[in-house]
Amino acid sequence: MGNNSYQALIFEKFCKTAATCLFILSLLLLWIFIVIAAIFPVSFPTKDIKSLQFLKTLNEIKLKAGIKENIKLIAPIFCFYSGNASVRRNSDGEIFLWLTPDMLFLPEDEFAAVAAHELGHLVSGHVDDGKSPYESNSESIKREQAEADAWAMKWVGRKSLEKSLTRFYPKEMVKDRLAEAEKILKSGKLPRFVSP
Repeated sequence: MGNNSYQALIFEKFCKTAATCLFILSLLLLWIFIVIAAIFPVSFPTKDIKSLQFLKTLNEIKLKAGIKENIKLIAPIFCFYSGNASVRRNSDGEIFLWLTPDMLFLPEDEFAAVAAHELGHLVSGHVDDGKSPYESNSESIKREQAEADAWAMKWVGRKSLEKSLTRFYPKEMVKDRLAEAEKILKSGKLPRFVSP
């Protein structure tokens, strides 16, 4: 009888140790996954967005921007962060507008501002400059954001851009970004590398 209770005690300790190890391992794997997701967000499994309203809005902005290529609207199936969008061109020349899932619930005017800002990056040549976003310094990132904001302001208006920026950024940052975009618009020096 004593031997059986000793074996039961050993088995219980083994189970607790194994459960603790599995728990720690799962936390470590989750942390690794989150880090990878933050560094390589576009490699998430994605789904095409077929919302007629979003595609109509995107096509209206494409027309104003003079972009003739098709743009695929995609979002990750799952995502650990929100308020992120980017425009990418793959090696085949295919263009993707990538959005976090929460952006698919934006009001139409705010979605238009997000799409216009991202297409502003495309038109300004920021997408095809061959630089990784991680290679850019803070001044060049600030300039590129201001140029994209200026295009968005031109295509969808200041009010829509301000509403969408206010949703994702602090008010003081929004004020600075709008001021920079307005300076670029007034100067008439909007960079254009994608010809209509």
